[in-house]
Amino acid sequence: MFIFVTLTLCIISTCRIVYAIAIKKDLKLDPHIHLDNQRVYRILLESAPHGYTHRISAGSRNEEFTVMVTMRNSMLWIPSINCTECGSKRKFDPYKSSSFTNTGYNWSIQDDDGTVGGMLGIDNLVVEPLESRMDIAECIFGLATRISDYDNLEEVDGLFGLLPIARGGMSGRPLMRQIGTLLNPSFTIDLSQQSQAGTVGSVFYGRVWNTDSCVNEASVQIYDQFNPYQYESKISMGSFKPSHAYKAMLELIPFISGPPEFVAGIASCAGAEYIDGYYEVNCDEANSIPDLTIAYAQVPLHISSDKFITKVGDRCVLALAVQLGAGLGPDVYLGAPLFKQYCISVNFAEGWLGFAEVIEAPTNSSLKECKVSTQSTSLATTIRSTLVTRSSTRSTVLSTRSTQSPHTTEAMDSTTKTTAPAFYQNSLFSLMLSVFLIR
Repeated sequence: MFIFVTLTLCIISTCRIVYAIAIKKDLKLDPHIHLDNQRVYRILLESAPHGYTHRISAGSRNEEFTVMVTMRNSMLWIPSINCTECGSKRKFDPYKSSSFTNTGYNWSIQDDDGTVGGMLGIDNLVVEPLESRMDIAECIFGLATRISDYDNLEEVDGLFGLLPIARGGMSGRPLMRQIGTLLNPSFTIDLSQQSQAGTVGSVFYGRVWNTDSCVNEASVQIYDQFNPYQYESKISMGSFKPSHAYKAMLELIPFISGPPEFVAGIASCAGAEYIDGYYEVNCDEANSIPDLTIAYAQVPLHISSDKFITKVGDRCVLALAVQLGAGLGPDVYLGAPLFKQYCISVNFAEGWLGFAEVIEAPTNSSLKECKVSTQSTSLATTIRSTLVTRSSTRSTVLSTRSTQSPHTTEAMDSTTKTTAPAFYQNSLFSLMLSVFLIR
């Protein structure tokens, strides 16, 4: 048995190395390329209850869709006209697009939040930008014919993935490898600037830093192309200093999520009370909350209280959520509070992930002390009890939903919820390598 396991691990490791080499060759990556000289596309992001979105158009009829940007997925998928479980989502009709090609292949993704799958198609795609069109000719994307229990996607039509490599049941060429006008796949996410038009940030494709609003760059090498946004990280706030590191992953979600003890420690340090599903703090004392400090792959990062607190009516609440089932996937997801504090860039040509501070007035919040340091145990118990009740309720709801179609859209706040959607909870990443279907 030991020999079998050892041989299996060796085969998997060898496949990963060979696959990474194939990716680099396929992309024709040149370590001496400077992306500042390449064409740059700026795509505006809008806020949604569970993430950040932008619009795309697909096919010869330019059918419009709203897609959620994610760093956990490598592909684009939108609902098909043949989807009977897609409710009120806008659906793509391939039969009315003169430029559509059916690949004949199917795809599917399954995680704790549900299942989505369908067929793979090829058509022309336009990503809605601020300054110029970003056309992706002959884009390979998923047409969903079935969607089950993806509650966190109720407000959008589909997903727009920023992973550079297909994995975990995702098929086809990763979306980042299909932007042909870029010599290599790279991007910068900047959530520091909001506009009166309702946009909350930008993704710059083809630029590794947004030098207009970010300074003092620091970077780390990407050592795992299958999990390029996940690193062992020490996370603390004031006197809350866990001795162990967390598997922390970047993701474009409105909050930071983690296990109950982690959330309770931060909430307790901030002097937060658990009220009506939120971690509420005194608005008058919000500026005195210590920085959240993250040693992300040994790069020191600091999130100030103004980035970590959001308004719900006249209440001030922490952008914090509990994540269930930690252990198989990431322990902690680092969302909007970090992205508002730092511009985050990824350069797959040179193999690094970087952080640059958002330009703003300096603060000394890192010197502040915790409001409360003795409530974390009782708060964690309260959180767990609440989650057990909610989990039981959710199971009943899902059981009821299985007999209904289409799903009923639930009204949701565009603000932080205390429990992360299951899409961001326990997810077993597949060790099976996906094979590219089209060169």
